[in-house]
Amino acid sequence: MAVALGFSGMASAQTVQTEEGQYQLFGCYVQNKQVLCDVTFTLTSANQMEKYFNETTVFSTSGTQTKPADFIYAGKPINSGNTIFGVGGNVFKSIPVKLTVVTGLPVGTSSIRALILDRGNVRFDNIAVRGAAPAPVVTPAPVSTSAYNAVMTNCKPGAGGTMTCTATLTPRR
Repeated sequence: MAVALGFSGMASAQTVQTEEGQYQLFGCYVQNKQVLCDVTFTLTSANQMEKYFNETTVFSTSGTQTKPADFIYAGKPINSGNTIFGVGGNVFKSIPVKLTVVTGLPVGTSSIRALILDRGNVRFDNIAVRGAAPAPVVTPAPVSTSAYNAVMTNCKPGAGGTMTCTATLTPRR
């Protein structure tokens, strides 16, 4: 698999070549309160064939495995609950067909660990999600000590559930 990495260590456009043809991930993004991923398939092995994207799986960065909520294939929405054999149809040599995977992940998702198509034959890893909403900043309640009152500001979540804040201490009266 050929993978192009951006400056952040997350993969941008990724390409996978199989016996049938070439898959290219154009990226994942937030649109209409959903996380979507755009992939094209270009047939290279024959002049025409029926092509189905079977057993598509999405992995979040936490390792949660989900099936896509929906698909858009060649511009037509398809409900994934109604697909038995996958999403697809006729494809023709050298003409890319677009598949949009509606991941079902929350819009705050900033990256996707893996997007897997066709029974595991095609895999895209470490995908940044463009337009993801930043995580809300939670300000803890005021802290009191016996000698001072503390007011927390500029709080930012850290690793392992920690929070880094600026504390302003005022003497108790």
